[in-house]
Amino acid sequence: ERHERVCQKLSKFLNEKGDATIGFYVPLRSIPYITKLDFSGKFKFYDDSQFFKHRFLDGFENNKIFCIDDLEADPPDYTLIMTHAYSSIIKAKIENRSIDTRVVQINEFYG
Repeated sequence: ERHERVCQKLSKFLNEKGDATIGFYVPLRSIPYITKLDFSGKFKFYDDSQFFKHRFLDGFENNKIFCIDDLEADPPDYTLIMTHAYSSIIKAKIENRSIDTRVVQINEFYG
């Protein structure tokens, strides 16, 4: 039930943003939502793992995984941090670099 509410709120958020660019931080946590919502807007993946840096995931061959340096160089309008466990750490990392993106944490869709 909570998952459904999160999906509804996330869907509303993404639909309201129209042509804004979206960054999903932590691709493996983002994919279930992207596929369930059939989101087809412009987006990029970001992750701190060196393993994933500049690689692709099956089914998302057009979406290279970028790192925080890439986020800083070319920030999306909105960066959605899709992990609850590391959300505050990632948000602080983005804010410490003064990256020009609106950070939204997954837990903002819980209420």
